Amino acid sequence: MPRLEVNGITNIDLPVQTGLAPIGGPVVVVFPAQFRNVLRASGAYVFDQDRVRFTVANLAIRAFREKEVSIRFYPQGKRRSLFPEINFPDLKGII
Repeated sequence: MPRLEVNGITNIDLPVQTGLAPIGGPVVVVFPAQFRNVLRASGAYVFDQDRVRFTVANLAIRAFREKEVSIRFYPQGKRRSLFPEINFPDLKGII
């Protein structure tokens, strides 16, 4: 992670294996527990094949010094119902 001043914001491009995630597809960025109240990621997406781009903000009251941080990335998928809603108009009076 680069150095971030208080309320500082920066864009980061990282080489990450994206697998079959489509270019432009949304990504969830997860920081380690000790940084969850300090750093906030937003707008993460697959920028190019095996490359993720996201914005990081420093929410702490001190500057964040440059350091190595293990970040996890997950594809953000839409949840779909296993069973779609089915309407039976013929059974309206029976049930």
